Amino acid sequence: AMPSRRWETVMGSNAVLIAELEQAKEGSRALSDRVLLALGYSLKTRTLEWYTPAGVVIGHNSDWSRRPDPSRNLQCAVDLVPEGHPWTLDSIGIVEMGTTTGKPVEGIAATRAIAMCIAILKAMEAGDG
Repeated sequence: AMPSRRWETVMGSNAVLIAELEQAKEGSRALSDRVLLALGYSLKTRTLEWYTPAGVVIGHNSDWSRRPDPSRNLQCAVDLVPEGHPWTLDSIGIVEMGTTTGKPVEGIAATRAIAMCIAILKAMEAGDG
């Protein structure tokens, strides 16, 4: 997992994205890409290349296999959880995640992967950025 400093570059609220994730019946490449952008990944419009928060190139926009797909793949979502953020995933797919502010947040969604994405975004909103 990456250190939480990855969140420091993120501005604004993810409330709209969180609401869409909560309503989604399943994940998609488009939702995953929006989660990545919210977590500090970037897409260079001129070259259409994706970069990690650390600035490492992870491939062209058309090469989906090179970048994480957190809304469809639980392991990809888990890999995006920063160090020091304990989390639990219960039997019905509710994710609870600790935050630096002390109050845990919940992710509840149609799939476990989406629930994990929601919990990460909510933890970020809770002042961990």
